[in-house]
Amino acid sequence: MALPPVGASAYWFRGVSRHLPSDVELLAVHPPGRLTRVREESLSSVHEYAQKLAGVLDERDSVPTILIGHSYGGIVALETSRLVQNERRPNLIGLVLCATPLPADWLTKTQPRHREYQDEEISDIIRRHDPSSAASLEDSRFRELLVDSWRADLQALNDWQPEVEPKVTIPVTIIRPLKDPLATSLSDYVSWEALVSQPIQYEEVACGHNIPIDAPQELARLLNNQLLG
Repeated sequence: MALPPVGASAYWFRGVSRHLPSDVELLAVHPPGRLTRVREESLSSVHEYAQKLAGVLDERDSVPTILIGHSYGGIVALETSRLVQNERRPNLIGLVLCATPLPADWLTKTQPRHREYQDEEISDIIRRHDPSSAASLEDSRFRELLVDSWRADLQALNDWQPEVEPKVTIPVTIIRPLKDPLATSLSDYVSWEALVSQPIQYEEVACGHNIPIDAPQELARLLNNQLLG
């Protein structure tokens, strides 16, 4: 089950599915508030998002599943795995955090970093981090929808407060893009070790932040390795 980054949809992973074996299904999550679900209200809470995904996993309790989250999706994947393991669901066999750094100071924050994002500020963020969507900002019919979905995800990210307990007990893999301007060294990821009970497996990919777009074949290879154990 694959969770997209801020403002993105299930289409983020379409290139990855083409490189997976025929007996592996990539179930890409399509969050509300965008594209075909545009009439639904966006989720502005990591925990609400995780609860909905845990419900989906409950319905698939006979299928061995790995959760993979890209960037913000990695945070949602982590909280989803906590909910599922608390219910002792054996079908969740791994967690993959893809280009999801965790700044050390996030572990010590005591208050949510809630802030109000202005439309133009969000538009600038989209132009910098998602050039493929930037063209939609020029069309007034799509700009509001795009900005609103990014706003909901950014607010959820800022409101999220990492909890050290309960620790994630399933195997965790971190995939670090070596050319990511948002996280330039391994030290940007090691804080995750405080949230898990097993040693983390680290993998590296020679591309920028958007691994599912820039290196789908390599990501598919790493995911298949996880399923094979």
